[in-house]
Amino acid sequence: MSCRQCLFLVIASMLLSTLPGCCCCVRGFRGPMPQPQPQPQPFPQDGIVVGPKDKLDGIKVDDRKPEDKKVDGIKLLDKLDKDALNKLIDKLNKKDKKDGPPPPVDLEDVSTGGPLVADPMRKPLARVTDAKGSVLVPREEPGVIQNDPFRFPWTPSPVVAVLSEGDKKGGGQAWQVWDMQAMKQLGAVDKPGGTIYVSPDGLYLGIEVYKPGTVHVAGVQVYNVADGKPLKLLPTRFAVDSTIGTTDFAGPGQMYSLQASGTNAALVKLWDVKTGEQLSSFNVTAWVDRRTVGQSPGGRYLVTWDTFKRILHIYEFATGKEVRTIQLKLPFVQFSSCQGIAFSDDGKELAIWLEMGGTSSRIRVYDVVTGKRTFDHDLGQSLANKTQFAMFHKMPFLWLPDASGWFVYGQFMIDKKRGNVFWTMPPQDPKIPWPRRFVDNDHIVTVMGKAPQRRLEIVTLPREEIEAARKK
Repeated sequence: MSCRQCLFLVIASMLLSTLPGCCCCVRGFRGPMPQPQPQPQPFPQDGIVVGPKDKLDGIKVDDRKPEDKKVDGIKLLDKLDKDALNKLIDKLNKKDKKDGPPPPVDLEDVSTGGPLVADPMRKPLARVTDAKGSVLVPREEPGVIQNDPFRFPWTPSPVVAVLSEGDKKGGGQAWQVWDMQAMKQLGAVDKPGGTIYVSPDGLYLGIEVYKPGTVHVAGVQVYNVADGKPLKLLPTRFAVDSTIGTTDFAGPGQMYSLQASGTNAALVKLWDVKTGEQLSSFNVTAWVDRRTVGQSPGGRYLVTWDTFKRILHIYEFATGKEVRTIQLKLPFVQFSSCQGIAFSDDGKELAIWLEMGGTSSRIRVYDVVTGKRTFDHDLGQSLANKTQFAMFHKMPFLWLPDASGWFVYGQFMIDKKRGNVFWTMPPQDPKIPWPRRFVDNDHIVTVMGKAPQRRLEIVTLPREEIEAARKK
């Protein structure tokens, strides 16, 4: 064989080797050596490996050859031990429960400090025996609306200050102070002024005064109601931002002012209204807003709200000592706002009303002596969304005199035990949110009549209808 023939045979054998099944046709050529193939492995599930002939909890494993199996899920399930399969499912379910989400967070509030003493009204409300008479509010001239023609104390009281028309001869206006429970005028102060404050006992009236030639408040001038004479000018504006704060009467013969001193912080000062002596001064944690500050009916305690950490802080006016904190554990919402803090008339209970996420109102109640939470009601609806001019209500959150519930926005009665709105009292005027105040459990002071002449008078409530509605 020539060299040319040998080369031809080599090239031909190489070409034939690339064709499947043809390498055996070349004489003397053994073809590629067979390589060991990997054996199929069972697919691990949940960390359990099942071999071809293994059994798991009694389940029969199909060990037929692959080519003998028919892909039929129903027939395959029929061949399994159903009892064993159910046992396996139960086991996996228990495993999921064990490794599931953590239990819900304990929503029990955390109270520190105490025990405290109840601080009731100095003079409890007496029953109204003769609900007659009325007090005129200033006549509304065409195009003129009187701004707040009457003011109630923030704490429970039958006292009200009403802006009067004044003497026809001398003209001008004055603030008359009335005990609406007895329908008796206690005195008058011949200084109309702007922002005013009236003490719960009706003895004193405070009027903000301005620095000469400016719009800056110099303080509050306190007057004796009985004779209308001035007492002391109290420097109620101070601290870092003296435009943000609250001022009011505290205990008998005392006035306080709470002024912002920083982010979520304020400075409080307390004075004697007769002598002008500063009785105490202390720092508090507070989101400074009238609705986030409260005081006990007797004027012993001051309550502030920390809107960031959701903590109620309780201080003693006389000493400035923080005597209790209550950390509220609330469900998560994007935002919440405190709409009111109020003590019951007997000083034994403290309630806070929160608007949660703009969709629901929540009221929580605490025992003042122990600090323990006694009620927690999710009303399932936003009361702020159910009334007009919600932000303009002067007295948005009050206790009912018998401590059986609350009066919200001067319209909604809420039951303390059930946490539901059981009675709605329509507003006297759909455009003006006139405040209302209970003078006993069955009588309320409200604005009656229409412009141009309105009056303030006592209205008897339909008690039988209200109690029937409460029981539904």
